Amino acid sequence: MMRFSTAKPRVALSDASTIPLINVVLLMLIFLLVAGTLRQFDDGGIVPPAAERDPQGNIAGERVIHLHADGRLTLRGDVLGIEQIAGLLSGDTVDGQPDTVWLMADRDIDAQAGIKVLRGLKAAGLGEIELIVRSGRGA
Repeated sequence: MMRFSTAKPRVALSDASTIPLINVVLLMLIFLLVAGTLRQFDDGGIVPPAAERDPQGNIAGERVIHLHADGRLTLRGDVLGIEQIAGLLSGDTVDGQPDTVWLMADRDIDAQAGIKVLRGLKAAGLGEIELIVRSGRGA
């Protein structure tokens, strides 16, 4: 009597069946790397100040207040106090609005001193005060 085997023949495993798995794993890895790097930065609700250039040269030299590292305030070369500066600059208006005043502070000034000067100028009646900054390109 002849016996027939009922077992299925074995199929040899080849590398061809692992290539799609490798492709999927590599695609997932690339996706995770890209998604991890492009996520939005959490700024905590803080909007940093912009350091913009004045392309038209609209800064009026006679309206620039210089705040020196030692705390001195100068306007047009004269050392003055906040009230004196406000008295000289507060009368100027453009279209009924107070004209812009620029503050150029030394980079070594203490932050608290700078804030105190800005608050003093605002309290003395100066309207728009803009801070002059240097772009990040120069040293």
